[in-house]
Amino acid sequence: MFVRWKDNGEGKISAVLVKSVRVNGVPRQKTVRFLSSVKHRYYIGDDEYRLKFWDRLRHKLALSHIEGEITEEQQKEIELKIKQTVPFPGKKFLDKRAKEGDLSDAWGYNIPLERQVRASIQRLIYGKPKQWKEDEEA
Repeated sequence: MFVRWKDNGEGKISAVLVKSVRVNGVPRQKTVRFLSSVKHRYYIGDDEYRLKFWDRLRHKLALSHIEGEITEEQQKEIELKIKQTVPFPGKKFLDKRAKEGDLSDAWGYNIPLERQVRASIQRLIYGKPKQWKEDEEA
């Protein structure tokens, strides 16, 4: 398994989880799961946009882990590889957001994989975390 970047030609790149297979003796890449996408102009300097990218990405990786497509070690390797293209938001930004109470388990900020998976399952079953729903009602 590895990540392939696809450029849509309109300023957006997508991370796709693929695996190598042989079809009639010829090597092919089979898409396992779309992970996340990001616009070129945002993936370097905009921490907010990158945080959303990483939220979607970790959610999809957690699903792949739950469904047995990847192991925990593979997930860590994939994340390290993706960080080379789309860096994780800076610590200063994340600390500020955490102080404001804007980060939940669903963001996966310094949270063990087991809790990330649990948060992803809860999001699938119940929708947005309770904290987000309260914010929208206010």
